[in-house]
Amino acid sequence: MGKFDRRELRSQIRRILRHLFKLDTSPAAGWRTTIRDAYVEIEYVLRDGPRLRRQVEDFVSEEPGVAAKSAAAAFRQHGDAVRVRFDKGGFTAEQVLGGWFPEAADGAPHAAHR
Repeated sequence: MGKFDRRELRSQIRRILRHLFKLDTSPAAGWRTTIRDAYVEIEYVLRDGPRLRRQVEDFVSEEPGVAAKSAAAAFRQHGDAVRVRFDKGGFTAEQVLGGWFPEAADGAPHAAHR
């Protein structure tokens, strides 16, 4: 079960990162919903395997390249914007797991509502 949970945690973190990259460049309600769903899945994994919490930072630092590449490929017109965000450092573990969303075009933060 440990390896499965580890893969699931990594996968959900990558999912959140991919959608944060997309949301950062082009807001869409569907991506916020997907991110919230991934938060829930991560909460379950960490509840069942609390020792995995120590690996969250590692996964967040290892997965942005794959997530950004996937987001840019799915989003050709915004691929450069995804690259700019990636080059700025992507997202932190706190942002990935903390219910944070990028700011809207009008400067208002997108807050996660759990």
